[in-house]
Amino acid sequence: MKYRLTHPQTLLAIAALIAAVMAGSALTVRAQAETSVPPVVEPCLDRSSPLAAGGAALMATATVESTDYYLIYTYEDSPNAEQYPSALLVSATADTCDVALWNTPGDFLVYANYVPFEAAVKFHEIQFSRQLDRLGREAFINAFDLSELALLEEEAAALERLGVLEAIRRNQ
Repeated sequence: MKYRLTHPQTLLAIAALIAAVMAGSALTVRAQAETSVPPVVEPCLDRSSPLAAGGAALMATATVESTDYYLIYTYEDSPNAEQYPSALLVSATADTCDVALWNTPGDFLVYANYVPFEAAVKFHEIQFSRQLDRLGREAFINAFDLSELALLEEEAAALERLGVLEAIRRNQ
């Protein structure tokens, strides 16, 4: 099933791409800088795939009931072309990893369809947090347009945790 991107989701996708390209790395939910994919996840990352030939960046992690969940953006090897990352959702325990989803670039994802709701909320929380840091609170709130599409439950929960959900709703 395909979903239309909302304005905030489009902003997040663009910002994630810019951040990954400029920084070459990402922050985890735990706010620790990561420059590479954790070793436990490497067996699940097929670096020979065209979707990962241009590299991979850890975007967020969450732990739910002793399983670690990872949101990893992978990139095609197209240095001179505008490209959107593919989202790789991986679950891992101490000695195994499983791919929950490896989407094609530009597809809209409801993370909670592939990982536990709590992990999905954490993934959105870190993505929205980056936008808040980059844009500032007022510009972030003003960027939301909920007139056509409602927030996903996992997005609303993340915005609530960040303390901006009510301000976004009042601003509509």
